[in-house]
Order: sequence, then C-alpha cells, then structure tokens
Amino acid sequence: MQYVEVHVELPTHPKTKRCARRLGIGVPQMVGHLAMLWLWCQRYAPDGDVSGLVPAELADGAGWEGDAQAFMDALLACGIGAGAGFLERATDDEGDARRPLSGNARAGAAGLGCHCVRW
Repeated sequence: MQYVEVHVELPTHPKTKRCARRLGIGVPQMVGHLAMLWLWCQRYAPDGDVSGLVPAELADGAGWEGDAQAFMDALLACGIGAGAGFLERATDDEGDARRPLSGNARAGAAGLGCHCVRW
C-alpha cells in the first residue's frame, strides 16, 4: 500500500503558515491541500516531475478551488529566505522543470513529510 509521510511539524512550520496567509486560508485547510497535493503527486507524478502540468492541474490535485495561479505562486513563494517553498522552480539540461521537493526519496513526493513539486 502506498502512503505519504507527513511530519508532525507541518502545521506549525513557517512555510505552512506563510503559504496559508498568502492564500487567505487557515493552517488546517493549508495542511489538507498540501496532503492532497502530495497524495496526487504520489499517484500521478511519482518522480515529482510536474513540468508538463499547468497550474489548474496542480490546483485540482490539491483540491484547491480558488485561483490556480495564486495557489501555485503561494507554493513557490513560501520558502524561508532564499529557500524553496513547497513548490520549487528548477532548471535542468532541458530547461525549466517542476518537481516536488523530496526529503523522502522513497516516496518520490515529500516535504516536512512531503514536499511536492519542482516547477
């Protein structure tokens, strides 16, 4: 059975709170959207590469019903200092790539339990 590990500090982590504030939602709702996104990534982007997706597809995966671009921007911008958010913009030999950040290589998608995405 597949599962996604979520670390105990996720609800109190500054990235979670920053992302929730940017979206105008509460932390419990943010945690739910992150968990849904990580579960979606585990199933449909197990290597974490979501570079072929548009913001609306990521928002759908997370159960986000608001502005998809705002959701993606919040995931990108919630990092601490110059650190990555829950979504990281990265480049590789073939140009721009989006993929989940992963502290849990086995899961493919992870972060504070489960980071999900490189954009």
